[in-house]
Amino acid sequence: MKSKLAADLQQRKRFKTTEITQKILKSLSQNQTLPTFQQWWVKLNQTDYPKNARVRIKNRCVLTGRSASVSRNCQLSRIQFRELGRSGCITGLQKSSW
Repeated sequence: MKSKLAADLQQRKRFKTTEITQKILKSLSQNQTLPTFQQWWVKLNQTDYPKNARVRIKNRCVLTGRSASVSRNCQLSRIQFRELGRSGCITGLQKSSW
């Protein structure tokens, strides 16, 4: 489980370094005011980056590394969220009653 967490962290770092340049190249390639040679050069540089880098990133639980049913806003799996909520570690969370 730790190896998957480490691999995911490494993938996120790799994506973080290339994200800004990818967005700049994409906006330049869609710019119609540039000469055609510059547009061609930008599109050529765009092909150097992997297209599916963002798709490969998987949300994992921060505590356990579990990949299934992880909440996006707190980065915890449903099991850890439930345990921490029961023990009172998550402020503002209480058992519902109606």
